[in-house]
Amino acid sequence: MFSTPFAKTLAVIAVAIAILCGFVYLGFKPRYGPPDESKRLTHPAGFSIVEPAQWIHDPLGIFDGDTTRDYSIGMIEKKSAGMPASIAVTRLAKRPSQTESTEPNDTFQNAPAWKNARQRRKTTVTTFYFQSGDQWFSIIYDGPPTLPIADMMPYLNTFRFDHSGNATVAPTTRP
Repeated sequence: MFSTPFAKTLAVIAVAIAILCGFVYLGFKPRYGPPDESKRLTHPAGFSIVEPAQWIHDPLGIFDGDTTRDYSIGMIEKKSAGMPASIAVTRLAKRPSQTESTEPNDTFQNAPAWKNARQRRKTTVTTFYFQSGDQWFSIIYDGPPTLPIADMMPYLNTFRFDHSGNATVAPTTRP
């Protein structure tokens, strides 16, 4: 089939590159399908978000009022090859100081938002600060390079807040 050793070596290299490209493609493919509404986590304070498949909500993920936060939902990847990704959705007790002296630099759900991304050792932490009705929220995504924020935005965009007056209900149990 191959007339020279050079042609044979070239063919082996081409096959190896094709296999490597396939592994890279599969390795960086989004891990999760579209959000499934049956996995929606609803906080008694009136906000909710869809939890990705194969994630668990953190039993320590509900916090009650201090000076910076009001209520929170936390979730984390159940299984991960490296550092697990996490999402925290928090209703803030007051307007965050990060938003007071600057204009919004991004949007979240087609509304003005303040976005901050910082690189940690093995992950990137992206925080969105935004207002829904008269309430302030933050959504923090902490994820590895293999699960970029773009892959998780369909889940972050499932955030909802019930503006019907439920916002003052204190959480007493896990949602």
